[in-house]
Amino acid sequence: MNEVNILIVDDDAILCEALSDVVEMKGGYSTERAGTAREALRKAGERFFNVALLDLTLPDMEGIDLLRQLRQLHEAMQIIILTGHTSLEKAAEAVRQGAFACLIKPSSSEEIMGAIQRALAK
Repeated sequence: MNEVNILIVDDDAILCEALSDVVEMKGGYSTERAGTAREALRKAGERFFNVALLDLTLPDMEGIDLLRQLRQLHEAMQIIILTGHTSLEKAAEAVRQGAFACLIKPSSSEEIMGAIQRALAK
């Protein structure tokens, strides 16, 4: 079976590390972390990620714009929005732009892993 790669994009370094630990330990997946949209685009340009966990509030770009650019780079990448600072309108816009799911922080590790597993099965 091919290795599953997950890109975690959040400007909160502690949360990024915690998410990475959960995804690696509970799912056995390989992770990369990015604290900015620019870093996420660079990493996504270098390799394919099956799933991206994406915060909508980033210091250098709106998460919706990053979502569009990631989808252009890799149409097969499933993007899960994981944010604490969103309105229902932004969440709906993210889904219209191709997000697989939208989770509100704080989310349990079970919710996050369930969303990743459903995205991988798609």
